[in-house]
Amino acid sequence: MGEKITPRLITTIALGRCPAHVLLWAYFGVDDERGGLALAAIPDRERFPPAVLAYRYSMYPRLIGIVVARPGIQMSVTHRNVAASVATAALSGGVALYFFGQFLFSSTLWLPRSRPACSRAAVAATISIGITSCAGPKWPRSSRWATSR
Repeated sequence: MGEKITPRLITTIALGRCPAHVLLWAYFGVDDERGGLALAAIPDRERFPPAVLAYRYSMYPRLIGIVVARPGIQMSVTHRNVAASVATAALSGGVALYFFGQFLFSSTLWLPRSRPACSRAAVAATISIGITSCAGPKWPRSSRWATSR
């Protein structure tokens, strides 16, 4: 009826959830508070341009990155037995785009670029999803094609 619960399935699901949590905490961990404090330190007359750059324009790459990474995460978890170069590209491209937007946000407000060790470890752990997606078994050949060659 369902899929058998194995350590590999549990690991795949856990690693598939890591990018979502890393993206969430990359911003809401400390940067949202530090960004507000940095804007409060800017004089009122000079606050508008950095506020628009940080909280509007740098948000676009982050949102697009989330939209792109979501199907990559889903494909990596649901089709883990198939080499999924599209899933790998979507996952890594979406995360890279998100962190580019995060870099723009931090750079605009001159925030320090320190990340907790747990987020770096979670990002490193998701590399295994990409590796297993690319190096996994290929689509099985149907018997019709195997006998005609």
